[in-house]
Amino acid sequence: VEVRGAEHYFEGHHILSCAAMPIVGPRGIMKGVLDLSGPASRQPSHALGLLQLAVDGIEHRAFEGAFPGCEVLRLHPDPSIVGTAREGVLVFEERRLVAANRHGLRLLGLDWDSLDHLALSALFPDSSRLGIGATLLRDRSGRSFHARVGREPASHVPRRQDRMVSVPAPRPSEIVLSEDARRDLDRTVRLIDAGVSVLVQGETGTGKEVFARAAHARSRRGSRPFVAVNCAALPESLIEAELFGYEAGAFTGARKAGAKGLLREAEGGLLFLDEIGDMPLALQSRLLRVLQEREVVPVGASRPVPLDVALICATHRALPDLVERQAFRADLYFRIATYTVALPPLRALDDRLTLVRTIWRSLAGSGVTLSSDCETALAACQWPGNFRQLVGTLRALCALAEPGETLTVDALPADLKSVPCPAPRPNAGHLDAIARDAMLSALSACNGNVSQAARRLGISRSTLYRRCLSAGIADVSVDH
Repeated sequence: VEVRGAEHYFEGHHILSCAAMPIVGPRGIMKGVLDLSGPASRQPSHALGLLQLAVDGIEHRAFEGAFPGCEVLRLHPDPSIVGTAREGVLVFEERRLVAANRHGLRLLGLDWDSLDHLALSALFPDSSRLGIGATLLRDRSGRSFHARVGREPASHVPRRQDRMVSVPAPRPSEIVLSEDARRDLDRTVRLIDAGVSVLVQGETGTGKEVFARAAHARSRRGSRPFVAVNCAALPESLIEAELFGYEAGAFTGARKAGAKGLLREAEGGLLFLDEIGDMPLALQSRLLRVLQEREVVPVGASRPVPLDVALICATHRALPDLVERQAFRADLYFRIATYTVALPPLRALDDRLTLVRTIWRSLAGSGVTLSSDCETALAACQWPGNFRQLVGTLRALCALAEPGETLTVDALPADLKSVPCPAPRPNAGHLDAIARDAMLSALSACNGNVSQAARRLGISRSTLYRRCLSAGIADVSVDH
């Protein structure tokens, strides 16, 4: 990110120009941020380029001696780049991918979720002949890479990095789906194999991408790429080029060789369009044509390119309402919503206690356990951030625990302890009752302050005030 001069929110910072870039470790965990700040009048125009060079060097050094006994594969289509900080680096333990740098993942069309799940043979079909030294590899798409293979010497000397706690992300496709969602997953797999588009709806954090990845893995396209695109995160000025690709020289700043685009990166596999409701109207018509014709015209090109992808879209917004307000094309909606899956929020699930225990088992190590009162408290919380918030909290608890420790309610984060979690009620399955209990608990903890209670619940003040009135909770003040 780059913020220059008057672009800063605070007027006192207008004298500065700042650029920053994250530093990501070999396991996909952000280790820090490298910042370059200086006077707005003298900030170099190439600040981000300088940062990219520095970050590449830092991330490249992170692999040195860090994976004893593992095979380290260094590769790139251009042989002159192999051995530099711009090369792709893949680390295999017993021929299973356990670490990588961003260049390596991008070259193979992978993401961090691929770690621990992909075998060397799945990436490079001819890897059985792979030996130490230089070689030429072809990936599953037939692309050639100049590669150098080495094995890190095994070491019995414990290093600080070895002693650091690394809490793996759970395999959500196995743990966050309710029985209804699992049935929907089976149907979705059959629809993907039949070439039918699926729309997944649900609140933020309910596992829409997890659902899509699970469907892709179980489908006939499971060995082909899974490409996820957050339509809300792409700059509107770049989204067309990012999706459809572009020819060399199509616009100022374009790569000399052009770019395939995310749609073609998913060739033969599955394209996951997240937050489809935030896609600009002008682009919706182009996407509709791609889906109808099964071909894409890159920016600056005159000829279409055939496209073979399965499609799953997702949104937390009510697309029929957007269609009615003419904020979303009706023809595109009916094209992508051939079959709709609704993922429930975490608070709507009946057996959250079993869910907490299942997720904890996938995370915890070294004999760390949760006490029964801690499990009950976690299960009773409303979790406005849904599975994403719950999993993040459990990972934090696991990282802070000592080996063999039993965690109690006292170990919970302050924001969870400060708002009393509603105890299970006989009618806890009734959503209105659950919502009423949550609002009363939050208002009580905040001494009736509606603004504070709304922030704790993750909703706006006006929404909380309206819901309180509809639930018969009249003792609230809008401007308390």
